Amino acid sequence: MGSAPAWQLSVAVTSSEKEEQLVEKDLPDNTFPKSSRLLKSSDFKEVFRKGRKIVTHTLVFHVLKTNLSGPRLGLAVSRKVGKAVRRNKVKRRIREVFRTRKNVFPASYDLVVYPRKGVLEKGIEDYCESFEILMTRLNRTRPEKPPRN
Repeated sequence: MGSAPAWQLSVAVTSSEKEEQLVEKDLPDNTFPKSSRLLKSSDFKEVFRKGRKIVTHTLVFHVLKTNLSGPRLGLAVSRKVGKAVRRNKVKRRIREVFRTRKNVFPASYDLVVYPRKGVLEKGIEDYCESFEILMTRLNRTRPEKPPRN
């Protein structure tokens, strides 16, 4: 009789695999739960009304500082960008860049992001660069304006 088929063999967990499992637990949470999204129309309106506008070469950000536990993302992608397939592609790219960078935001912010013209020709690197520009501008402190006489 020969040995058992490969699908019946039990696999022993080695010490290096245990170490990898422990390392995975230490990684930051890169999920995109509902708590990380702007969902209500009133939230969007508040960000547009009270927030600050930051324009980059690929994306336009409306940013409002909040007292919540972390940043939240809202997307506004117009039909001018293209049909549904193209709009969804843009939204997936923006969500992916936000999801991977939400742990390094300086504080909790509500963001509403919408793309600029020609965004479909841009690569994911351009989206990443726009988020880096956003973060540097959020970290920058503005000098106080002198009082008017």
